[in-house]
Amino acid sequence: MSICFNPATIVTKFDRVETIASLLDFLPIEKKINEVLCSVRENDISIITGPTGCGKSTGVPLALCLSGYQVVCTEPRRLAASALCDRVSELLGIESGSLVGVRTATEKIYSETETKLTYCTDGYYLTSFLKKQKLPSDVLIIDEIHEWNKNVELILSLWKEQRLRGEPVPKLCIMSATLDRKRLCDSMPSEISVGEIEVEGRTHEISETWLPSGDLVTELRKWLWRGREVLVFLPGKSEIYQLKDELEHSDVNAEVIPLHRELSREEQHRCFHKYGRPKVILATNIAESSITPDVDVVISLGKKRQRNIWDGIEHLEITDCSQFNLTQQKGRCGRLKKGHFILMSDKAFDERVREDRAEIQRTRLELDVLRLLDYGLDVSSIPFVNVPPRHLVESAIHNLEVHGCIRKKGKRLQITHAGHECAFLPAQFELGLLIVEAQKRGIKDIAMLCAAVIEAGGMDLKLRNGYLNVGDWREICVNENRMDPLAHVKLFLEAHRIKKETKNYPEFRDAMIQKGLDPLAYSRALESLDMLSREVQFEIPEEVPNGDTKGLLRQSFIKAFKAHAYQALQDDTLLSVFDGHRERSNRSNVSFFGVANPIVFGYPLTIEGANGKSHEVVHMLVVASKKEVISIVPDIQLPDPSSQKKQNNQRPNKDGSLEGREPGTRRHREYNGSGHGYWNHNGRSGSAHR
Repeated sequence: MSICFNPATIVTKFDRVETIASLLDFLPIEKKINEVLCSVRENDISIITGPTGCGKSTGVPLALCLSGYQVVCTEPRRLAASALCDRVSELLGIESGSLVGVRTATEKIYSETETKLTYCTDGYYLTSFLKKQKLPSDVLIIDEIHEWNKNVELILSLWKEQRLRGEPVPKLCIMSATLDRKRLCDSMPSEISVGEIEVEGRTHEISETWLPSGDLVTELRKWLWRGREVLVFLPGKSEIYQLKDELEHSDVNAEVIPLHRELSREEQHRCFHKYGRPKVILATNIAESSITPDVDVVISLGKKRQRNIWDGIEHLEITDCSQFNLTQQKGRCGRLKKGHFILMSDKAFDERVREDRAEIQRTRLELDVLRLLDYGLDVSSIPFVNVPPRHLVESAIHNLEVHGCIRKKGKRLQITHAGHECAFLPAQFELGLLIVEAQKRGIKDIAMLCAAVIEAGGMDLKLRNGYLNVGDWREICVNENRMDPLAHVKLFLEAHRIKKETKNYPEFRDAMIQKGLDPLAYSRALESLDMLSREVQFEIPEEVPNGDTKGLLRQSFIKAFKAHAYQALQDDTLLSVFDGHRERSNRSNVSFFGVANPIVFGYPLTIEGANGKSHEVVHMLVVASKKEVISIVPDIQLPDPSSQKKQNNQRPNKDGSLEGREPGTRRHREYNGSGHGYWNHNGRSGSAHR
């Protein structure tokens, strides 16, 4: 093999002279840099695998950049992208944003003339690509590809499609510690050359312990008492704050640091800081890859929340972590010193599936189909590595047709003006439609605010453990019982007023809690509004609309959510307009609206019952009379409730059985007569604009 790495290659900045080798001599990847650079020169694709902690995410982009390439490296999460930018800049002794930059939906630190290495989220890169504003690069690195989210799937498939058409494409590097290399190589046609590099070794040893039973707090106290720093992987935000409250009310002397994607950059980066006492980081899978908090011990419960689709309904459910997940989690320790990994679960490592299904095979595809059509490609022409199931593609196309976002012309699909308008709105499909419909009626600002509070999961404080003097948020939004989003818009506007009147965050947080409002939800809503306002001009309205504006907003909701219309019945169930099945409402009584058998528009959700089984409910957003609905959507076919058989109202389980599918058992709180529904508390829906 010819050597293409010149050890005399140097970088000079602020009178410093360093060789690439000396910059990376503390990482196992340094021994493979020659091989990486030669593979990139000689092949279309270079697949780089190696254990966590070997330096792939730091060393490969840095070496390529310092060897003269313009490099873009995608990461699955904003925290990883910004942390790696800071880390590589620190290695070079320079400021972030000069030679090394970062671009995400919420953070852009780079120089148009100086930046040669850009870390970005895969969502940011994909959106830029589909908008034909692709980031310039000689080499594109897809890091942590084993996660197989939809963004990565589409980036790789679009790269392959362009390469097979003979268009100029950057060299491609694919990196992961847990990757089925054979399956990936087999998916590439013979005209695409592939080089494989395997990095051996890691920095320090990691011991492994399996505890099929035991108390998490007791285990934490044992390690913290020894002065060890600990990272705990939990399924979601609610579990994080419940454990945080339990630790802070015990005698544990430790800095307790939550870590999830809804925190600000500054709050997320607290996990990298040193404190005068041991720290315990309570994290979701945001910490699973590409970041290196300095910890001695990693404890995993072996559970995660994952988005799946069933019968056209997308929902979050708690599932077991795969072997790949646990391997990535284990790799968060053992970077700077000997590490310890503890799996606290009744299911052992060997009893778990090797890897999860790709996201494109288990979630809704409306926005993906729409964005590809907007770019000029039919989804059927894309050479996917993980091919999406036919029924998901057909369901997405049907839903887009129903809402007038696409039309068929012979065998080809064409995007309509409405489809183009909502294709790149950073929101769930129906919320994008809501904004488009509201724009037609001249009320986009209030519709965007409704979309933002829905994306934020509602503005009321749900996790009350550990808080004193929590107020009742219902006092702020009385008499708003037929449009739940407007009730939460009132809460947002109250939070906005509090923000203006308080001097610092602690004062703001305390004032919010006294009103029963969630300060983190307010931040999430502001972030959603910031992202939306980059596509559509927006101003925060001063008050909730009344009269004609409220009527126009109701029309917009009904048009956008017509595929999720339900006939509300007297027995507290909801009858689907489209297929006649019944669901449980997220209210315990639907008759108080003063409308006989009203029509409900809202999100169908699957939630976890107390017995471990899943049950479906509908979160009601808007309630309308039959007359109002027919006047807005004349072609809708409303069912006759009296003709439905009670014994046929159940959807089957995944195995075809009806066991446990009766409406009624549900995880979240019962309706208490306030007139307001509840949001899905499992988590915020994702989008490509991370």
